[in-house]
Amino acid sequence: MTRLLAVLLLLCTLVACRDDRVTLRRGPIGPAEYDVRTKVGGSSALGREALDAVLRVTDSDYGATLRLEVGDGPAIVAELVRDSTGKLALDTVQGVSPRSAGEADLASIVQQLDPPLAPRPVRLRERWSSTRRIDTETITARLTSRLRISRFVRSGGHDAAELVGIVSGTLNTTGPSGTFAGRVSGRTTIAWQLEPGRVGSSHTSLTWTIRDVGRVVLQTSVTPA
Repeated sequence: MTRLLAVLLLLCTLVACRDDRVTLRRGPIGPAEYDVRTKVGGSSALGREALDAVLRVTDSDYGATLRLEVGDGPAIVAELVRDSTGKLALDTVQGVSPRSAGEADLASIVQQLDPPLAPRPVRLRERWSSTRRIDTETITARLTSRLRISRFVRSGGHDAAELVGIVSGTLNTTGPSGTFAGRVSGRTTIAWQLEPGRVGSSHTSLTWTIRDVGRVVLQTSVTPA
């Protein structure tokens, strides 16, 4: 009987009772430095232009500060605050060009730097979802992310969980060329560094479908500088 119990305990350890769940923790978002590239396409680009920039992230008492340095032009500075649920949200933005994708770009970048993490330990391919609201002077959005861990990779010298999933929701924006409202859908891939608890790299492709106007495809990549 003792031998049988020992065998059963061994089988339990090797097969049934092993805990292979991963806890995705969130560490400080900065200090960090990334190369950011956005590309705007689709049937209607709304006069917007692509953006290549260096993104510098620093922590603050209330959230974080994003500084996008675009060539020799003025920097775009965005202040982020953590809401009651712990998510980062755009608060104030300075230096956005009227011809750029502006706050829509920044909303996509924030979504990648501060993705919704699973509220509990999860296994490979186990899904979770979260909805984020964005409200600023020129943009209102409601985006739902449905994510899972697809595999484990190395990113920036750290072990990382590769998060993949879909994004859907609504986006309204007001600018010099008018007010536009539509639905958003797309995909995102994020290498989440397990030890520092922050993004190593990410890529998101969002399609914004605007009634009577067309489609705007916004691709955003964030890689270590």
